[in-house]
Amino acid sequence: MAQQTIALRKLWVKPQVEVQFGAYRIWFTIKDIEKAMSLLPESDQAKYGITAALDTNREYVIELLPGRHLEYRYPLQDIMQNAVGAFLLYRGHAYIETGRHKKIHSINMNIGPPVDMDGYSTVAITVYDPKTNAMIFSGIMNAEMYYKDLGLD
Repeated sequence: MAQQTIALRKLWVKPQVEVQFGAYRIWFTIKDIEKAMSLLPESDQAKYGITAALDTNREYVIELLPGRHLEYRYPLQDIMQNAVGAFLLYRGHAYIETGRHKKIHSINMNIGPPVDMDGYSTVAITVYDPKTNAMIFSGIMNAEMYYKDLGLD
């Protein structure tokens, strides 16, 4: 696996989950997060659950930092960095703005080789702004998710 350029899709509903990662803000829809949670392999569903249990009448704002094995204050931080955030970015299901409120239309993604962790394979995902090469996101996803799709919007 190597670097790929991924076009970000238009989100048809207002995103309700904002992830702040450095100078970048990434928005996801609860619908997409819940769909991705349902696609997680059983080993990940046992760890994270089959749903993120997010209230569709609320908006959520979380901050993530680069790195692994971080301490999270909220379960949603762990879910987004280590379960579904990388997958949703890989599938282009996100809205991203720079610190200057400029919309990003595509991302460069480095996908690392599969690494066995606790009996299953994960891949490290790092996302970059194609114009500045600044890091937008880093996280992991289960290697089985590499071949899954969210389906039609």
